[in-house]
Amino acid sequence: MTNEKFWKIPLWLGVHQHINRIVREPDKNICTSSKVQGSYSLVYKIPGPIKACRSDLTVTFDADVLSGVIGFGAIQSDGSSFLAETACEAGAQPAAFTIQADDIAKLANLVIRNLASGDSQSEFVVRSITAEAA
Repeated sequence: MTNEKFWKIPLWLGVHQHINRIVREPDKNICTSSKVQGSYSLVYKIPGPIKACRSDLTVTFDADVLSGVIGFGAIQSDGSSFLAETACEAGAQPAAFTIQADDIAKLANLVIRNLASGDSQSEFVVRSITAEAA
């Protein structure tokens, strides 16, 4: 039997040379890495065990933001609204947000999008994304 307090799962582990560039167009972001889904640049599927979590969930996003501003968040299953999102600027430290236990069932995917103003480009390297029960 596992103690949920110490439960931690890596959602995505990257390597430094995988650089994704995202550029904003009028109503959508475009990622040159061919992982485009809808208006979000990168979409990470949520593993099944996370939906079984009965306590608050802290999601940590560790990336090197080389330029611009990217948003990292958890989107609801309706596909149009966020449960949580955090902005990461160039040179920022790892960012984290918490999803309340009552909202975990609504969780669909984790997404990364361009939050830079206007037509500005954002460039980043994802190191890891992890989720841990609070």
